[in-house]
Amino acid sequence: GTEGAEPGEGGPAPGTAQQPRIHG
Repeated sequence: GTEGAEPGEGGPAPGTAQQPRIHG
């Protein structure tokens, strides 16, 4: 993602800075 999201999330996803990475 962007906006300071967690490293290694793997891709541009605006708005994920304050959201957990959903991998399911």
